[in-house]
Amino acid sequence: MIQQAVKTTVGEDKVAVNVNADEAAVLGAALHGASLSRQFKTKDIKVSDVHMYDIQVSYATEPKEGGSPKTITSTIFPPSSKTGSKKTLSFKRKDDFSIKLLYKKTPFVCVPMIRDTCCL
Repeated sequence: MIQQAVKTTVGEDKVAVNVNADEAAVLGAALHGASLSRQFKTKDIKVSDVHMYDIQVSYATEPKEGGSPKTITSTIFPPSSKTGSKKTLSFKRKDDFSIKLLYKKTPFVCVPMIRDTCCL
């Protein structure tokens, strides 16, 4: 059931079911050890932390004469942007106002199961 949920979320072609967890840990440790050694040449293994979903900002415009304010929603961090990135937004306003940060698409949430909890 967990494998099916992971396949649905990330795509069936990206999930390897033929890998043993113990073997994967040993292989990772061996590759890391080889990368630290001067006797072996290995490719650099780089890991980066990225956002999985669009992060948007939403705010109301200043109302024009006789009109109502419009809500503006814009994406500030697209998917795969690095976690910890900075974004500067400039506003030409004199009064205080509220902004909302939200995901464009609702992220996958934890689904309680009978014995365990599945969080992806």
